[in-house]
Order: sequence, then structure tokens, then C-alpha cells
Amino acid sequence: MKTLCVALSLSLFSVLALAQDSSPITKFDPPGSIQWTQYGFLPTHTSFNSRETILTRANVDKLTFQWAGEVGPGIASSPVVGQGIVYAAADGMIFAFRASDGTSLWSHLSCTGVGTAQPALGPHALLVGDGGGDMAAYDPVTGDQIWCDDIGNSITSAPAVDEKTVYFTDGFEVVAADQSTGGVLWRFAPSDSSLLTNTPAVFRDVVFATGGNSVFALDKRTGHELWRTDLGDQINISAPSVARNTVYVGGTSLSALRASDGHLRWTADVGVDVTMPAIANNRVFVNSEDPIFGLWAFDANTGALLWRNVMPGEPESTVTVANGVIFDIAEFGDLMMFNSATGAFLGSIVDRKGHQSQPSFGTQPAVVNGVVYIPTSDRVEAFSLPSTQGGVPTGTCVYRKIPFNKMEHPSDINDIGAIVGTVPSMTESPNHAFLLFRGKETLFRFPGAEATAAFSINNQAQIGGTFTTAAGNNRGYVVRDGVFHAIVVPHSKSNDVADINDKGDIVGGVVTNDEVSKGYLLHNGIFHIFRFPGAAETGVGGINKDGIIVGNYRSAVVNSPIHGFIVKNGVFSTLDFPGAQNTFLIKINDGGDIVGFFVRPTGIFHGFLFHDGKLRELNDPPNSQQNTPVGINNHDQIVTGEGFVGDCHALF
Repeated sequence: MKTLCVALSLSLFSVLALAQDSSPITKFDPPGSIQWTQYGFLPTHTSFNSRETILTRANVDKLTFQWAGEVGPGIASSPVVGQGIVYAAADGMIFAFRASDGTSLWSHLSCTGVGTAQPALGPHALLVGDGGGDMAAYDPVTGDQIWCDDIGNSITSAPAVDEKTVYFTDGFEVVAADQSTGGVLWRFAPSDSSLLTNTPAVFRDVVFATGGNSVFALDKRTGHELWRTDLGDQINISAPSVARNTVYVGGTSLSALRASDGHLRWTADVGVDVTMPAIANNRVFVNSEDPIFGLWAFDANTGALLWRNVMPGEPESTVTVANGVIFDIAEFGDLMMFNSATGAFLGSIVDRKGHQSQPSFGTQPAVVNGVVYIPTSDRVEAFSLPSTQGGVPTGTCVYRKIPFNKMEHPSDINDIGAIVGTVPSMTESPNHAFLLFRGKETLFRFPGAEATAAFSINNQAQIGGTFTTAAGNNRGYVVRDGVFHAIVVPHSKSNDVADINDKGDIVGGVVTNDEVSKGYLLHNGIFHIFRFPGAAETGVGGINKDGIIVGNYRSAVVNSPIHGFIVKNGVFSTLDFPGAQNTFLIKINDGGDIVGFFVRPTGIFHGFLFHDGKLRELNDPPNSQQNTPVGINNHDQIVTGEGFVGDCHALF
């Protein structure tokens, strides 16, 4: 294991050694960069957006129509969402709409112009297959075609993507191709010629596929078959989904298999045409048709039935789960919403003009950033909560794009422009942290850690963040003079380092032994645990040289808004953006300027600066429909979650 040694000065940056990459980090972190990139949300197909905070069980019945993007006479595919854009396919075409208002940004004919399937948004391109047998890559912003590869057989299901590769089926084979070039990396065909028409799932180093009566596990690098399990006679076997070393598959029943060797763990009889399972909070959710039909919930470990609701009828659509709510396109085209814990009906959406949603195989609503996107017979529709935005002056920053080549998530910037953040994995493989200075990017991880993220860098080149141990515990760290130091809060289950000021004071979030999320300050070697008065959860974002701390809190653990707070001289005060659903205070500089962002009820994120008692909403970066500032230095330069540096020093 190599280690990272970092020295930063006004003229010097050196990295003496660096580590390999690293697994997902959990942090009291605002969901500013959430994207619904593909069928099933992630390559594992869990269909579970665990970071949704705007839509709750208490407010989904208030969802209202916002906009519709027309796709012509064809049936719209399920949408994918990323970079402030909504993508869909229909009748040989690919369409892109602005997420905030549905404005058409571009449309493009597929390679053959025949039967386009649902797209997938990878780090390098938008990937789309069609019924003529071509897989193609498009620039997500302009729609320009990057490459087109004739596979030879019809592609009728959505592709899956991870960091570098696109995986898809063509009816006879599973194909893996390079996202950047389209070059085929490998192909796999079953020995008995079982048809392969479903979207593959990707979990760590394994690709899972279904076809005929069987589930296949393939080596991600070579396509070599690792195991195969026959499930008996199947009708419409579903695409696989994977969670916690278990593969879940629908068909004539619901089956759970051990991911490591294909051993059948349990089955449940739930009718036929059982849809691709959604997995959330140790529960599995499926739709099914006669002889017994409806929406079902099972214990993910044992297969025990938890509840059943027949209200959706017999839809073939895949359900989506977000923040305790199930979103299900019902048999007759309504979008129905249910309590994921009990199955209780929460509300429904019926299009006023008769544009029915499509409850067919592979169809799925996308739920991200407080917005529900639904495919219909001829368009994509967006629904969100009614807007109650108040009036706040808008300020202008000058932005430049950071030259990233991965899906980096920046977290902070110091006075000489050094930027730190995290490179998230799109699969279950580990995350790693990065440091970017003068165009050179260095990836690193805490020695021996399974995963590492960086959240802060001060003007002494001290970096703070969090790492995940082999046992799955999250702890904080600081890098000083090239040496890693673990920061472990006593009597706690987990903690991170959210920020470190130039005096060496450290703040972060901690989950204490009573399972409550709180904040902490480490000053002169002594830990001080605190929480916002009366709050159920407290998270910390930043601290400046004067010891002023900013962060966020909830008054209740579930279904309550997120508020911003400031602590100065031991006195807590709330700071919320007027009319916002949620407010995130992220960092504070030595001049007391606070950067953060707020969430409109429409689900769009916008940045703000707070200076001398004045709030200013920030303009969005170019070609971006949202703005999530996450770091600020003493020159009032900000860094955003979308990968921009903004010069805002003239704002006040």
C-alpha cells in the first residue's frame, strides 16, 4: 500500500506517492449532484434513490404538473436525468430537455432510426441502442454523435454503464464496449443459445445477465462465465438487480440468489410476469400479474411477505423507491405512490389531458431532486411540489469549467486554488479522493482504507475528509505534512472531518453511540460534541479562523425540512433561504462569507452567498440548470458540485 505525501505552498506542489482507488462514503451531505443515469438508477438496478430529501410521504400527494417534453408519435422511453438535462428516446430518435422547464435542447436520429431503447448517461457520453442493431454515443450537451457501432442484432433494452464501459444485450449476446470509442471489449453467448434481451446489472467485478430460464454471472473484465443458475420454466424473466451480495430476479416467481456462486437463497410465488425487483432498506418490491397480482413487498434476507397492495392492478413497470415512497406506474397509466414500510396508498397522478403513462416492461419513473419524471404515450412529463419561492436579489459570478476527465465531485478550494473532492464509483467498487492543483490531479486514499473522500483543504495544505474501514465503519482523517492522521471521536459509531481552519480546528459530523447525528469541534486536542437545540439530526459543514461554524439540522429524523445554522460564540441561529424547501450551509471563509445552496419546491438546486446579513442568489454556471456551491476561499472564489470555479469577489 502506497501512501500520499502532500506539500503545498504558494509555489510548490508535490505528491511523493499515491494510493489505489477505494467504497461508497456516507456523510451528512447535501444531494446536489444526484443523477438518474440509467434504468434502475444505478448499474446494480436497485431502483432506490437513497438521497432524495424533498419528496416525502407527507407531501407527494401535492405533486403538480410542471412541464412536458414532446417526442412525437412514438412512445417515450423511461427518462434518465443528469447535468440538468432529461433524456428520452422514442421511435428511432433521442431527445434532450432542460430539467428546469422542459425546453427542448436537441434531438438526434439514432444510427438506424429504428426503435431506440432507453438511454444511459455515462461519464463519457450518452449511450443509446436501437432496433437496427447499433449502439451509439452522443455528446450529452450538444447531441453530436461521437461514435456508432453496428452490433448486428436488435438492441431492445436499455444499456448499463459504469465508469468506463457500456454493457448491453442484443438478443443473443451480452456485449461490453468502451464508452469513449465504442470498441467491443468482449461478448458472451450462452452455450445453449438462450435469448438475452434484458439490461445487464453490474456489481463490483461481476456482470449479471438473464435469459431464457437462467441467471448468468460474468467476469466484468473478460466476459468469462463464472456461474449459471437455472430457475426452471420462466415467462418474461426480468432484468437482474443486485444488493448486499444477492441477485434478485423476477419472472414466473421472485428469486434471490447468492451473488458469489448463484446459490438459490429463496423464492416467492407472486403470480407471473414479476417485474425487475427494486431493493431499498432491506425490502424487495415488485409488480406481478395474475393469478395473483399487485404490488408486493418482501424481506430481502428471508423472502417473507411484508405486505401486498392490489390497487396498481397488473402493471409490468418497474417500481422506484425514494425517501420511504414507492412510485409505481399502475396498470391503467396512473402514477401511484405508496408507503414503502406499510403499503399504504399516499396519492396518485393522472394526466389531465389523457397522456397515459406506460406500464410496460422496462418502464420506470425517475425520481431525483424532488422531481418525478414519467414517460407517456408521446412525451416525458415532470411533476414537482408547488413553488413558494420568495424574492431575493440575484448576484453574478464569473465561472470557468474545471478540466476534469472523470465524474469528480469537488468539495473545497483554498486561497491558491487547490481543489479537493471525491471521485465516486458508479458500481460497488471503491471511491477515492482527489487533489487538483495547477492542472495536475492526484488520486489518493487513507492507508488501508476501503474508501476515501476529501471534504476540505485549508491554506496550510491540510486536507480533511472521511475513510471507510474494512469493517465498514466511517471515520475522519486529516493529512498534515504528508502524514495521515485518523480522527476518531470518542464514544461514537462513526464520524468525518468536514472542515479544518487555518488554526487547525476541526469540525465534522458524528453519530454517537445513541445513534444520533450530531456535530463536533476538535479544539486544542479536546472534542466538543454539540447539536442544534431541539434538533433530531445535526450536520456540520465548515469553520473559519474565528471559530464560526455553519451546518444543517432537521427537527425530526424523517420527512422534515433541512435548515441551515450558524454558531458564533456559542450562540446558535437559523439561516434559511426564503421560500426554500431545504437550505444547505456548506462552508464559511475567514471574512464570514457563507456559501451554500437551497432547494426550490420544484426540485432544482440554486446557490447563494451570505455576506454582512445579506443573501444573494447566485447565477448558474454556463449550460447548467442548477448550481450547488460547496466550497469558498478568502478571495470569494467558490467551487461547485457541477465542476465549476466561480469568481464572486465583486458580488457585494
